[in-house]
Amino acid sequence: MYTYLPFFRVALCLRNIDQHLNCPDVCRSKTAQFCTKAAHATGACSSYLDDSIRAVVPDMDSNVTHLSVQLSEFHRQVPIQRRLPLMFFSYNNRTERVIEMQKMASRTAYCPCRMYYRYDSFLDSCVDVSQDIGCGGSNPCANGGRCISTLIPNTQGSEFVQELAAIKCECPPAFRGEFCELELDRCVEENACGEFSCLRDPYDTENGYRCICPPTHKRKSPGEPICVPLPACGEKVEGADQNGLQITSATVSQQPCLNKGQCVQGEDPTMYTCICQPGYMGKKCEIEPPAPTWGPWSMWSECIWPEPYEICYKRPFQQQIRDCITYTPGQRCVGAQRRQRQAGCDLSAVC
Repeated sequence: MYTYLPFFRVALCLRNIDQHLNCPDVCRSKTAQFCTKAAHATGACSSYLDDSIRAVVPDMDSNVTHLSVQLSEFHRQVPIQRRLPLMFFSYNNRTERVIEMQKMASRTAYCPCRMYYRYDSFLDSCVDVSQDIGCGGSNPCANGGRCISTLIPNTQGSEFVQELAAIKCECPPAFRGEFCELELDRCVEENACGEFSCLRDPYDTENGYRCICPPTHKRKSPGEPICVPLPACGEKVEGADQNGLQITSATVSQQPCLNKGQCVQGEDPTMYTCICQPGYMGKKCEIEPPAPTWGPWSMWSECIWPEPYEICYKRPFQQQIRDCITYTPGQRCVGAQRRQRQAGCDLSAVC
């Protein structure tokens, strides 16, 4: 018979209030000595859901009619002393939560077993399976270590040679010990990163460490954490020019060539050549072209006479011209390119 307090706690659990205190927990109802005296147990309490109940857990994606049948079967399968009132399942907007609560209340408490023992639900105790499992049971290797089964001869207590299952742990590079329970710092053990800073990295399952590379360097590869220089021209290959040079496109921080110069990577990552825009010079195309200038004036030309029909309103003239000296496309000189004079070309005829 349910009392007010359990109903009150169930209501709080239903509303997700202090679930660790109010939701059903079969281990919480046990005494402190429940698992401490159990043979070959770890001393902690855990729980499992019986297969007969697990097999009939309702499918919330079913239609209403089918779900109702599933709920009834599920409710019947739960032991009477652990059942929630059937009316709880009639709240459609809470049905899924009630099912989860019923599963919590239906779990069976048990004591997990130490290594080389397996819990037997029929015997409700730990049974010795050390000769059977080797690495086939729970993995005794900590921190991601790989368990390797080996066979060793055993002549104790028998006149016949027997083989017993034994294990060996193959540890990740950041751990050591019989069961990989101890940390290993390769940064201390060896000069793994050379001149660069080294940091133990247990998540690097290949090396166990990583190198702290400056902005001018990068990790050599996913499997090699050492720092190598970044290619001076960047890393993204765009193609090759008409001369077969490998042209790369780099970020602004990587690009050594200034003023839109093209960077050609050398065999050494730190070596490069800049192909400068017309007029620009220097290793990095940093020297800008000089300003455009005028060349010298030419000699005065011969008199340039107007056409006969223009002679009454146009005067003959001489002219000088000069060239604009440019150093890059788009440059222009300021001022006139030619000048004229009438001296020395006067007409004696009168119009």
